[in-house]
Amino acid sequence: MDIEPREVSGDGTVHLLIHLHQGPPAAGIDYSTPHPVAAVELDEQAGLRYTSTVINHSPGELRIGLRVQLTWIERDGAPYPAFEPASK
Repeated sequence: MDIEPREVSGDGTVHLLIHLHQGPPAAGIDYSTPHPVAAVELDEQAGLRYTSTVINHSPGELRIGLRVQLTWIERDGAPYPAFEPASK
């Protein structure tokens, strides 16, 4: 019960991956090809996961175990956290 917030790096590993073939209308999402959604386990703590989309990846690159880093995209005029393959 002794929990306090702390900053995280945004670096992690794809733990779970799904491809949405349809979904609710959302600006910037094209469902003509599967839309990737990943649960990313962050480096700071085992079991600490954040779910979002993965962008800037080449076909076939996206897989469980892929190293990713936090990035930001815009959705409906607001910043939205997303992940992209790690450049490190």
